[in-house]
Amino acid sequence: MEWVEWRSQQQTKAFLQLLRRSVLETQERWSNREYISDTEYQGMMLNAGALGRVEALNDIIGKIESIEIGEADA
Repeated sequence: MEWVEWRSQQQTKAFLQLLRRSVLETQERWSNREYISDTEYQGMMLNAGALGRVEALNDIIGKIESIEIGEADA
């Protein structure tokens, strides 16, 4: 039950908004070509970092959003 209560709190909702905003900002930076570099290797590392960041953030967002009544103590 405590997970369901935590998910419904204003702070948690604000945290989810912050995570979603971070995803959008990273995607925007990618579309503005900010992860391009002088070398192919550095460009690949910048893009891989951005992709990993978005995947991790989306995983956290998904886990929080999946908390529902009945699942709370699972």
